[in-house]
Amino acid sequence: MTSYTAFLAFPASFLDNHEDVVLVPAKSDTVAHLHPGLDGHYHFAVVINKNGGFVEAKGESAPSVIVDP
Repeated sequence: MTSYTAFLAFPASFLDNHEDVVLVPAKSDTVAHLHPGLDGHYHFAVVINKNGGFVEAKGESAPSVIVDP
């Protein structure tokens, strides 16, 4: 949970709505539906809108999702 709005940028055709970016408002939950038929390991980017500037979220490793149907 963060006090700032986050943008999650996924690979093309990863999300069911055919958008590549999910907006997550500060201190909220957001659901994103994956495109049917995905299988594998996918990297994505997280950018935080902090005080009008954009900061890439960093951690021990790049954010990723493993889809195992």
